[in-house]
Amino acid sequence: MNTPRWIVCKSFLDKCPPQKRQALLQYVSPSDRDALRHLPKPFQDPSEMSEDASDVLNRIHPSWFSSFLRAYTETEIVLFLSALPENFADKLRKELFFTKPLQKLPEFTKKYLQDLLLHTLFEFSSAPLPRGLLPESPLNPLLSLYPDEMQTVIELLSMQDLGFEMRLIIDNTKLKGIQNILSNVEKTYLRSLSLQKQTLSFGKAFLQEWDGEEESLRKHLLHRGMNRFAKACYGMSPDFLWYIQHELEIDKSKLFTKLCVKQQNPQIVEILIAQILDIVSYLKNSKTSRSL
Repeated sequence: MNTPRWIVCKSFLDKCPPQKRQALLQYVSPSDRDALRHLPKPFQDPSEMSEDASDVLNRIHPSWFSSFLRAYTETEIVLFLSALPENFADKLRKELFFTKPLQKLPEFTKKYLQDLLLHTLFEFSSAPLPRGLLPESPLNPLLSLYPDEMQTVIELLSMQDLGFEMRLIIDNTKLKGIQNILSNVEKTYLRSLSLQKQTLSFGKAFLQEWDGEEESLRKHLLHRGMNRFAKACYGMSPDFLWYIQHELEIDKSKLFTKLCVKQQNPQIVEILIAQILDIVSYLKNSKTSRSL
C-alpha cells in the first residue's frame, strides 16, 4: 500500500455518504480496507487544494535547474526564464549568470514550459503528492518555507552547537572573531539561546582547534546544523523528504541525504524536532515584527 496516496483516497471516501462509501470499499481488498481504517488524516483537505507547477517551482532551489538549462541555447533559456514566476526567475538568472532580457509569454506557453521544467526532476522518481496532501507530521510547518528560509533554519540550528562550544572558550580574540563572522540573525538567535539550558550537544568540539578562517567555521556550522536537521527528518514520508531535499542547494541536499539516518534515542529526536519548530516560530515572529 502506497500510504500517502491511500491517505488521500481515505479523505475522499470519508466525504461520501455511508452507503456510497461502503459500496466503493467493496472494490478494495479486505487487508487494504483494514489498513485504511488506521491511516491518519492528510495535512490539508484535498478538496481545497489548488497547488500548480508555479507553486512547486517557487519552493525549489534554482541549482536543481541550472545544469538542465545550460544545455539549451540562449534563446531557449530566455523562454524558460520568461515562463517562471518573477522571483524564481531572478534567482535562476543569478545562478546562470544570465543577463539577457526576458519576454512576455501567453499563459498557456508559461504553463507548458513550467511543467516541462518541473518534470525534469521526476526523471528517476514519480512526482510527489502536493504538500497539503502529505500525512500529518510535527515537521509539516517546514513545508511552508521557501529555500532561503529553509537554509536559515539549518544555520540557526547550528547555533545550538556553537553556543555550547563558545562557553568553553576563554580566548576573547577568538570569540570576537566568531561574532564578526555571524550574521545579525545568527547573533540574535545565539543570544536568545544563552538564556536557555543546553539540552543536547552533537559531535566533537571544534572551536579549540579552529584556524580563525570564516570558510572553515561555516563548513563546521553547516555540518552541525544539517546533522540536527537531517536526524529530525528521518522517518518522514518519502514525499516529505523529496520536498526538503529539493529546497536545498544540490550539494547540501546530498549532505542531508547522507546524514538522514535513524537516531536510536527517540528522546533526542523529540528535542531536535522541538528545536526546529522553535526556529520556525522564531522566524515567523521576526517577520511579523518587521512588517508592523
